[in-house]
Amino acid sequence: MSSEPKTIIIDTGNIFKFGIIQRKGLNDVNVEVLEGIASVLDSYSNRMAKWDTIELNGKDVKCLRLNGEGNNSFENHDRSKLKLTVKLFLYADAEQSDEYKQQLASESINALVKLLNLNQIDNLILSVQTDDMDQVLTELESFWTFYETFVLNEKIRRLGTSDLNFTQLSDLYGWAKRIKPSSTQINLNTCCDIPADLSAFAKENSIQLLTHNDPVDNFIPIESLQKLFKTKDVSCSLLTDNQTLKRKWIARYTFVLPGQGVVLTKGYMLSLLV
Repeated sequence: MSSEPKTIIIDTGNIFKFGIIQRKGLNDVNVEVLEGIASVLDSYSNRMAKWDTIELNGKDVKCLRLNGEGNNSFENHDRSKLKLTVKLFLYADAEQSDEYKQQLASESINALVKLLNLNQIDNLILSVQTDDMDQVLTELESFWTFYETFVLNEKIRRLGTSDLNFTQLSDLYGWAKRIKPSSTQINLNTCCDIPADLSAFAKENSIQLLTHNDPVDNFIPIESLQKLFKTKDVSCSLLTDNQTLKRKWIARYTFVLPGQGVVLTKGYMLSLLV
């Protein structure tokens, strides 16, 4: 009888510490994430990272992260005055049930605030990863209700979206009864100019328009993760030997100095079902 699937979280910490941005630039975000994961795995081999156990959704979850506070770049700043923005990539690899999605939402937010040692996320942007872009709104709505709850209980200040066209954004805005989207991201690699109808709707409803260069779908292919884990000594057979590895969510977090636009910390948190 196979054992119950387990959740494992990997936190890269601040990738500026590893010089990844300087080496790779911002041309390939997938490479940036994989380099960040590889660096924390190497740090584990050098005893500069460790497996911790944290409690999420009433279960113990193993988390690989750097030792101490050295993974951040805001040691000399008042953390309460920094703005935390998170882009959360949500996957439907494991299950489609509402119960699973509710647990995923709870896990992702509680893991972020616990591991980053904060009470609130200033901006959360949701990006649903699906092969069928016609279904992205349906998938997003199935998650939206659960993340609205975290806005209402003040763990999130603002909730935004990514890669919706005018019709999808206006439908979501009309459908969302408790929390309306406060921002939306557009990938300028697939859309050279912001569509006029989308721009007008955003202005009329005070929705901030943002741009990004992330892949629109299949962010961090599972095959790339499996290949990476096989090349690293992570002392965790669940990662190196598991061919049924599934992605649950990936969060990119950035701490910014308000008014200056200076990014002090940029990192990735990855949740896997193994």
